[in-house]
Amino acid sequence: MMYISKGAVLPNSTEDLIRVSHQSLTVSLTRTEAALWFNGRDEFTSTESRYELNALDHLRRMNLVEYTDGSDLTAQYRTLTRCMPCVSESHSSDFGLGKHQRHMMRWLRHAGLHLTVAELVKLRELDLAPSDDLLYEKNRQALTETLYTLDTIEDNVLENLMEHSAAMPQTIKTLLSLLKKNRIYLV
Repeated sequence: MMYISKGAVLPNSTEDLIRVSHQSLTVSLTRTEAALWFNGRDEFTSTESRYELNALDHLRRMNLVEYTDGSDLTAQYRTLTRCMPCVSESHSSDFGLGKHQRHMMRWLRHAGLHLTVAELVKLRELDLAPSDDLLYEKNRQALTETLYTLDTIEDNVLENLMEHSAAMPQTIKTLLSLLKKNRIYLV
């Protein structure tokens, strides 16, 4: 089973007790659950142990992980569509980031709405660099109209279309690289 963790680790966490903030709740994790959550906090990881799978299922019920039976890029995309990327407050600089990483960070920081993984793929597919006419709360409607048509506004239509987009692999790679660098976290 492959999984990825959701939430942000809080200060004063230790190896024995990890405190995780997720959707304005704080959860304290110990032992197996702490180790599992920690191992999946910045990348997809897997486990096959029955004991760990039970702990992983408990973490899923607390909405602290998402998992899949698949192991390919499509499975990762589908899993990430059940998450929302959020910018980590501890990194305000884009120093050390590549072009695609900087673009994604700017979209995530300034879009005026919380962008989904499918929306990030669509922005990449359209080859749109973040620009002032699509950023910030005042341009939320313009961005929404850029991302959606009457055919794609229905629930999960964009997610399903972007699964087959040529831009999906690079978008997922960029997203996971930002997660690995602790620039973003998932909720």
